[in-house]
Amino acid sequence: MKQQVMEVLEREPGVIYSAQALMRELGVSKSDRADFKSILKTLCREGRIERLPGRSYRLAPPRKVLAGRVDATRSGSAFIILEGGGKQADIFIDRRNLGTAMDGDRVEIRLIGERRGRQEGVVERVLERRHTFLVGQYTRQRKGGVVVPRNQNIKRVVYIPRQYPPGEIPDDAWVQVKVTDWGEPHEPLTGEIAEVLGREGDKGLDVLLIVKDFGVEPEFPQDVLDEVAQFPEIRPQDIKGREDFREWITFTIDGDTAKDFDDALSLEKSRNGWRMGVHIADVSHYVKPGARLDAEAYDRATSIYPVDRVVPMLPERLSNELCSLRPDEDSLTMSVVFELDNEANVLDARVCNSIIHSNFRLTYSKVQRLLDGHAQDDDIAAFEPAHDAVRQLWKISEQLTKRRFERGAIDLDVPETEIILDQQGVVADVRRAERLNSMRLIEEFMLLSNDTVAQWLTDNQTPLLYRVHEPPNPDKVAAVAPLLALSGVVVPFNSKGGISQKGMQHALDKAATLPNGHILRYLVLRSMMQAKYSPENAGHFGLASPCYCHFTSPIRRYPDLVVHRMCKRLLALGKPDKEERRELEERLTTFGGWTSERERRAEKIERECVKIKSLEFMRQHIGEEFDGWITGMTPTGFFVELDRHPAEGMVRLDAIEDDYYDFIEEDLCMVGRRTGRRLRFGDPVRVMIEHIDLIALKMDLILLKAPKSASSRPAFATKKKAARNKGKKPARDKSNRKKNGRSNK
Repeated sequence: MKQQVMEVLEREPGVIYSAQALMRELGVSKSDRADFKSILKTLCREGRIERLPGRSYRLAPPRKVLAGRVDATRSGSAFIILEGGGKQADIFIDRRNLGTAMDGDRVEIRLIGERRGRQEGVVERVLERRHTFLVGQYTRQRKGGVVVPRNQNIKRVVYIPRQYPPGEIPDDAWVQVKVTDWGEPHEPLTGEIAEVLGREGDKGLDVLLIVKDFGVEPEFPQDVLDEVAQFPEIRPQDIKGREDFREWITFTIDGDTAKDFDDALSLEKSRNGWRMGVHIADVSHYVKPGARLDAEAYDRATSIYPVDRVVPMLPERLSNELCSLRPDEDSLTMSVVFELDNEANVLDARVCNSIIHSNFRLTYSKVQRLLDGHAQDDDIAAFEPAHDAVRQLWKISEQLTKRRFERGAIDLDVPETEIILDQQGVVADVRRAERLNSMRLIEEFMLLSNDTVAQWLTDNQTPLLYRVHEPPNPDKVAAVAPLLALSGVVVPFNSKGGISQKGMQHALDKAATLPNGHILRYLVLRSMMQAKYSPENAGHFGLASPCYCHFTSPIRRYPDLVVHRMCKRLLALGKPDKEERRELEERLTTFGGWTSERERRAEKIERECVKIKSLEFMRQHIGEEFDGWITGMTPTGFFVELDRHPAEGMVRLDAIEDDYYDFIEEDLCMVGRRTGRRLRFGDPVRVMIEHIDLIALKMDLILLKAPKSASSRPAFATKKKAARNKGKKPARDKSNRKKNGRSNK
């Protein structure tokens, strides 16, 4: 009947029909009138027809059609993240208007109005399925089986028609399913088992499930490996035309466990001060446009670091061998050579194809110990020829940092969660990562090189992928300002309602002086726009740079590889003409959108892996008490980040037993009806861990009245509940970085 209503209205789009006229036209009986009215309501909600005064209806006028990605929620509704960026808010989609679209799908939507002050739409069609494959847990049935997706934002199970013998796929096995039919909304999908991933308790399964669930294939296709296997070691013809820096004392500085070394430094005294080389692995020498390897690298777009492994952008033959600046080996590089005076002012800079010989493989911890005065230690003395260069580079980096902040750069660092694994791969500790000066040393020279290369290409009218970071949306900053004000952090808006870099840094500096400063700092930075890749230069707000790109990590980031290619093109051919510039910019527009999207995917994978490992560690502490800070609020409860171990859980309001609490949205707090007690963002609290669900990535907490010793009974829990949870064993769960501490600014 739904289709029949549409056919009547579509015959004459401008004609208005009363409900009675439509019923007569369609011959609706009295017994069917209730269903008919329900159909009219559904069509109105979907935006396909319009209701007018007097219970009249007509075909809805054409509405604006937009495209974007589905960001589903656990309630079943979703938001559409629109393509093209900009400042337009995400579009809300009621679960009844999603059709067969699922989390991550690329869809076309039609706007149908507003609800509660936000734009609402309906999915018209699915343009691209993210979930060709799904990860879930298999349950055998009398006929076939069912796979329940791990992603709880997907509300449909997958029916497997084929009957697998228990020896091939046991019950409760985690599997990857290929979806063969999306069927009708709210009905099971249909699929076939593509791969058995493992069973509960298998080592590394939890991280593998997350990686696979995001559509990442850790292993490289055989044809890519075959192509890479043909690459030779350095030949004489590879050196021709390169500047030879093999006589310089050169070294890498990376994390203790790093295997891919894509940047190296060298420093020597010059007539005007210092000559410094920043040398980057020449990945573009091996990865050529149009090759099968290039297509695979582009598809991955970035290396991923999910706690206990690396999913590299390039095969190991490149990332750990040919393009890794390993000690005591010659390496092909692209270098930025700086002439600096004694005050670290850049007098000259040039980009060139080069060859180096890395003398030492240094680590952050060793360099830090040298800077701290431990040069006599055996492992520090081992690189004695580089001591003076390292100390001088630290002095130069301090001067560069000072000037960067003077021009308005923002300190974007927030404490990252570090997962410590033992030799068996089991989580031994969860803590906030330490930020060493040796890390800042390396980062400062990478920032300088990125800035220099971007300006050089721009000055020479050569298109490139900029690393863009737009100014904050004033509405977003205004939304978090009241939360910050609760802790005494005032956001200094300017006369136009915006905020400058110095105003943002002022808020961050104030937050740093407070006990809950790391939480407030994160809140400030979360109000900023996300950085992205684009052929259009909009500057980098956080770094206060008018012209910035990524050049220094082509082993792990495809945009850096693209920039290297543009550098080589400029060195070999000079400035491109107008027609070539136009063609390059068109191609780079696609590259920018794709690589930004892949970067977001990598961040989500790394974030989920950190969370699951954090919760895995916290299971041994179920029933124990911890101090923490309130980090967020919803109508159903509030989130708390634990202090000793930075894991986040939730206190549900219905689990607080001393009072009934109301969420007062306009005051950003919870208020007890009887006691009048107020709980606000950033407040210190003491909680007890009640339950952990690794599949849902949730930790349930019980709020305690006040900080107490670890042995005391929770004041807000009843005796029965306390006895039930104290010392409770972990329930059987069903579940399953940044590189070397460097930033991705």
